[in-house]
Amino acid sequence: MNGALTLKPQTNDKLDPKTQVSETVEVPSLSRRGYKKLLAEKQREYELLYDETLKAMEQYQYSLDYFEFMTDAKLIDTCIYEIKRSESEFEYLLLRLKAKHAELTALKNGAPAGR
Repeated sequence: MNGALTLKPQTNDKLDPKTQVSETVEVPSLSRRGYKKLLAEKQREYELLYDETLKAMEQYQYSLDYFEFMTDAKLIDTCIYEIKRSESEFEYLLLRLKAKHAELTALKNGAPAGR
């Protein structure tokens, strides 16, 4: 793509290598107005994903709390499966959120100058 800018998100060496985002973000050459529109769209996507991640975290916490008060031996297995399911969902959404944050940061850092 001619005139496009390719950005790599910043990584933190202290993070677990599995959670670091290594993909590059290609920012097309845009007018100032187009850039603002793209940035607003990406920000909205990030906010929706953030809300979804918070809900998954709450569900995970609820699953743990429910397990703590379970007394029926037949339902304990069900609680364990629910804990694992909600934990997996939360981890998946958290990875997506980190990737979306890196994309948004790269887009903000690659803002077109004065177009």
